[in-house]
Amino acid sequence: RQLNINQRTTLQHYLYKYGLNYLLHPIIPTENTELKVAEIGVGTCIRLIEIARELPPTVQLDGLDIDFSQRPPKQWLPSNIAWITHNVFAEPPSELLEKYDVIHAQLFITILRDGNPPQAVS
Repeated sequence: RQLNINQRTTLQHYLYKYGLNYLLHPIIPTENTELKVAEIGVGTCIRLIEIARELPPTVQLDGLDIDFSQRPPKQWLPSNIAWITHNVFAEPPSELLEKYDVIHAQLFITILRDGNPPQAVS
């Protein structure tokens, strides 16, 4: 049976979470109450929702994506999750540069092709 994109995203999340046994790498200082975390390609937002449950509500969690049609309604989410519309292949706005303590991107191999990895990595 073919999985739809939401099912696949959710399955991948749980495979990573329980396969690695963490959402944020243990070396990351999660006791910092002013931590700023970005997830690029937020999809269904499942990862940020679960990170919000493990960290203080003062931690800033920003989800960056070009399309937020897969995420739940804003009123269902913790108040410290924000959305920023951004295409990973475009130059990031200056207000995002050097803003985050942690940037999470996973499974981008499916969209990186035709010589575009340097744009996405920068």
